Amino acid sequence: GAIRIVPAFDAATTPVHMVCVQLTTTAAREIVQLPMADVANRVVELEEILERETAPLRERLLNAATPAERFAHMVAFARTRAGAAVRTASPAVLEAVGRMADHAGGVGVAEICDDLGISRQRLNERFADEIGLSPKRYAKLLRFRAAVAAMSGPDLPPLAEIAADVGYFDQAHFNRDFKAFTGASPLAFLKARSADGETLIYY
Repeated sequence: GAIRIVPAFDAATTPVHMVCVQLTTTAAREIVQLPMADVANRVVELEEILERETAPLRERLLNAATPAERFAHMVAFARTRAGAAVRTASPAVLEAVGRMADHAGGVGVAEICDDLGISRQRLNERFADEIGLSPKRYAKLLRFRAAVAAMSGPDLPPLAEIAADVGYFDQAHFNRDFKAFTGASPLAFLKARSADGETLIYY
């Protein structure tokens, strides 16, 4: 969904330009080029990731005349950096991520390990390096995202029905995961949405 950011300063007198890039799990690893466990659940300064590339990229973005031009610069940079990456994703992780995505996190990690002929410990290690989360946590995140997507339509089904449809054992399990990811209950989250369905984040 869309995100609206309300600045704490006067945007009319202090122009702000923002470029937001949402990466897939595999693309993030290629562009960040660090063990993903080192940056998971953190706000990371751009210099920590890009080092000497930060200043030239920032200069190009600042000198761009339009938002479309800024975005084109960002896309070109991301493609170049990903193309130069020397680390490739593990086939086991790619397969596991694909299967989890196909089932919105509803496939068991033990089942995936058995099918791939890999130990759970080894898959955990590969996920920590390449995804930044454990397979179980990644599956939980996919299931949570599926629940949020189901809550975003104009006709909202009962929350218990949403919980069951995306694979939660019961409403209590759904509520616990939802609060762990958002800090709020599903009902509080729904009440906080704006009339047009956007999630508001205030700074």
